[in-house]
Amino acid sequence: MSKALRLLAALLILATLSCGPGDSKETKQRALVYEGMPKTELLKVLGSPNRIDSTGKIFQTETNEMLTLERWFYDKRTVVVLNGDEAY
Repeated sequence: MSKALRLLAALLILATLSCGPGDSKETKQRALVYEGMPKTELLKVLGSPNRIDSTGKIFQTETNEMLTLERWFYDKRTVVVLNGDEAY
């Protein structure tokens, strides 16, 4: 019985050590973006994107107009900008 208790204690200690607090420097907080955010604010928060794909088009039936859809590509995220005609 003592072998089983020692084994259980060893497993408990290993599990406790392996689940310790991680390095908080590795988990950076992503900047918050929200629906309706203007392009200028996006650029302030996220900086310039690595690449922009502005080939997307969406037809809005309520106003009978074509909207431009841009995808801004960053290292770890993609942001979709709808009707992003204003210059930056």
